[in-house]
Amino acid sequence: MKSSNTPAMGSRNSAPLFFASRGTNLSTCLALTLATFCSTAIGQNIPPLPPEEIRQTGGASFVQRPQDDERPEEQFTVQWFNRPLIIGGDIDTKLRYREDVSLGRRDDDDFRLSLGLKFEFLYHLTPETSFYIEIDPSYQTYLYAEDNDMDTTQKIELGELWVYVGGLGNHRLSLQIGRQYFGDKREWWWDKQLDAVRVQYTGSSFSAQFAIGANSTTISTESDRLDPEDEDITWLIASADWEWTKKNHFEIFFLSRLDHSSTPNVGDIISEKQEDNEDATINWLGLRSRGRVKSDDFGKAYYWLDSGVVYGKETLFDVTDIGDGQSKIDQRRDHTINGWGLDFGATWETKLPYQPSLTFGYAKGSGDANPDDDMNRAYRQSGLQSNDHKFRGVTSFRYYGELSRPELSNLVIRTLALGFPLLKDSSLDLVYHRYTQVHASDQLRNSRIRTRPEGKHRDIGEEFNIILGLEEWQQLELELVATQFRAGKAYGIFSGKKASSITLQVQYNF
Repeated sequence: MKSSNTPAMGSRNSAPLFFASRGTNLSTCLALTLATFCSTAIGQNIPPLPPEEIRQTGGASFVQRPQDDERPEEQFTVQWFNRPLIIGGDIDTKLRYREDVSLGRRDDDDFRLSLGLKFEFLYHLTPETSFYIEIDPSYQTYLYAEDNDMDTTQKIELGELWVYVGGLGNHRLSLQIGRQYFGDKREWWWDKQLDAVRVQYTGSSFSAQFAIGANSTTISTESDRLDPEDEDITWLIASADWEWTKKNHFEIFFLSRLDHSSTPNVGDIISEKQEDNEDATINWLGLRSRGRVKSDDFGKAYYWLDSGVVYGKETLFDVTDIGDGQSKIDQRRDHTINGWGLDFGATWETKLPYQPSLTFGYAKGSGDANPDDDMNRAYRQSGLQSNDHKFRGVTSFRYYGELSRPELSNLVIRTLALGFPLLKDSSLDLVYHRYTQVHASDQLRNSRIRTRPEGKHRDIGEEFNIILGLEEWQQLELELVATQFRAGKAYGIFSGKKASSITLQVQYNF
């Protein structure tokens, strides 16, 4: 909760306060400092890198990207001060039509066009030291809006900005400082850019990372501030991956969200611009097993098992708008958090005609049977996740539902899918989800459905997804996603109502 622009001294977890303070962005400042040092160094009369060292640094495995952001093996490269500067990126066009996402409660059909251009610059100062910067111009407009809200936005935004130093500690350790991307294999834990300092260890069958970071302040031509609920947050991230046998992995994850914001008292008056209804210091700990088993007779099976616990403390605030851009704190409630989540499933890649793949999945996030006491037993995800992965197709998608996209909290999700390979490098996935609350509640955490359940029934509903991915060309990717959600008894008078969407995305990578 933010009652002023500067967190008060002595607020919770004040030790790393400087790192998390809004506008400080320590890791970005360090990256800029190192970039200045690099610029000075390259101004010296230094010999060019040998061709074999340029080849070793090309491709840059340390440039982590979301799953579908693939780049050509050969990218445009120029020599700058006798060092290779690799220039790449993508051009992205997306058309999205949505209908009745509030289940008919209000007029909200819309048709949106989004255009994005991403420029990436990777500069190798030495075979072990690199500098990266990303610039993202974008344009978004509504071609149709049933409520006549035809907003158009256009901006140029700073994306990633970091310095990477490898070859440390017997060539197995690396250090990365700046605005950088964090993503795990299933994006169940994190899929986000953070201003961070990260240390990584990479071995032949074991890898690990530890990072301390903060939410990235938007630096763009449109806005340069965070939402109040994202300010003054420090993230501690740690994970390890052990490939105990070929294609089979065991992983461990730890995530800590430290909230440094000052806590107002009941009766305090605050600016609406600083209104934050929740303060929380929360920890997550989890295990993952994933891999592949194969049979000459039956084909291949790809399995996953994710489990996590969440624990910590939160303070919730009820506020009232009193006019003149101000709000009043009416009530404060303190809770202890203690929940668990589970997600497991498998995809069978058969040897049947047309080589279909069959997938089943089951996910459950614990719920809170008594929301009036001081213990919240509902599991929640961190807010860094996207729940995005592939079911043996060529394109990833939201595996909890492309339209509803619920967070795994007080919810059971059952999934069945049928997939087909198409042509040389394309695929079709047919996916079905069934949603049931653990305890009937009028909250469905972070769902895209714009109508709340009544809290009397547990049946949330079902969703059908069709995902077509076409990647027959070296640098061009096409994706078509059609979805429909049907509301269950939990939505009362809106039970049986349908929401739908269709999205076409074309991306050219260079």
